[in-house]
Amino acid sequence: MKKFLTFGTIVVSLLSFNNIVNAEESTNDIHTTYEQKEITNEEILLERAQNNISDISEKEEEKILPINDATIVNEETGEEENTETYVTTQKVQETQTDDGSQTDSYVTTVFATAAVSGDASRSDYANDASISVKASSTFYWDKSTVRGVPVYKHKGAKGSWKISDSNITISNRSYTLNNAGMNPDKGLVSESKRYELSSNSFSKAAPSTFSTIIASKAKSWVFGVTMDCKVKEVSSGDTWNFHFVNKIK
Repeated sequence: MKKFLTFGTIVVSLLSFNNIVNAEESTNDIHTTYEQKEITNEEILLERAQNNISDISEKEEEKILPINDATIVNEETGEEENTETYVTTQKVQETQTDDGSQTDSYVTTVFATAAVSGDASRSDYANDASISVKASSTFYWDKSTVRGVPVYKHKGAKGSWKISDSNITISNRSYTLNNAGMNPDKGLVSESKRYELSSNSFSKAAPSTFSTIIASKAKSWVFGVTMDCKVKEVSSGDTWNFHFVNKIK
């Protein structure tokens, strides 16, 4: 009897092991259905942005809306100076799982100009020497669906400032990876992370703790990257706060 029980136990164990192996073999594999190399050449990106070229279709823009803004405000008078922004979005990858779930990966690049001296009505990012400060930011993000609800995933960002006027300096540089909104499981989350800089550029992957955010046009929900710095005109001593936004709604 003991031998029979032992043999039976072995058979049950083998069957259980086979079930585990079969379960592992039926995992929900990921398949790449579209892939495009990211454009990193600034001239090409700027041309796309100035001509409103985007890989987000007009139909998709009803649900996915890249929002960009730049303000430069005089610290003493509170007056705003002239700024311009240009935006372009690239779709770099599309993946699907065996169960039909799809994830789209995007890269949104925004260029901004701020003129605090010279002819403030001019705003040619590439060639206008009267533009005091130029900035650019690139935001990496995914769009997928959780239980039928469109959600975004923050993947990180990079950016830089450029000074085009020898009479201008910038200081107090910082950037924030913004990840605030509603999560399907956690409810309202606010996980933004701010970083201070001593240089004019940065590149940062999003913290692994960032939650997915439900797609929404609510103004209080910020999903993207913002950049800040103080601009000073050496000859006059005047200073401005330059705030630059690259986000998705």
